[in-house]
Amino acid sequence: MIGDRIKQLRLEAGLTQGELAGILGVSIHTVSKYEQNQREPNLTVLEKIAATLNTSLVDLLTDQTSATTFSFPATKFVTQNTIDQQVDHIRSEYVEFQREFTAGKMGAADHELADLYHSIETYFRIRERQGIDIKATFAEVQQKNQDRGYYDAN
Repeated sequence: MIGDRIKQLRLEAGLTQGELAGILGVSIHTVSKYEQNQREPNLTVLEKIAATLNTSLVDLLTDQTSATTFSFPATKFVTQNTIDQQVDHIRSEYVEFQREFTAGKMGAADHELADLYHSIETYFRIRERQGIDIKATFAEVQQKNQDRGYYDAN
C-alpha cells in the first residue's frame, strides 16, 4: 500500500517523519497517517513525496522501484550538489584514499575508500533525480563484464 511505500522510502532516505513533514509542509501527524494507510496524500503532495524520496510518481504508486538499492543513506548533497560538484567531491575523496594507501595506513585507507564509495552512490542518486535509470546502466555494465569473462562461472 502507498503508506508502506512512503515509510520504506523515507527510511531509506534517512529522513524522520518530522523532516518529511517539514519538506511537505504538513504535520508529523499527517505523515504518520499516510504511513499507516489511514489517509492518502493528494496528487500535489504525492509529487513532492516522490521528488523528496528520489523516486518516480509511478514507482511510488505502483509499489515498484526502479531506484537503485544503495548501501549508505542519502546525504543532503543529493539535492544540494550539481553533478560537477559531486564529481569534484569524488576526486577529493580519491586523493584522500590514495594518500592513506600510499602511506601504508590501510585502516585509514579503508575508511577513505568507504567515503569514496558513499560519494559515488551520491553521484548515482543525483543522476537518478535527473531521470537516468541507474539500474539499467548497472545491468548494461554487468552484461558487458559478463561478456568479457570477468565473472567466475557458477
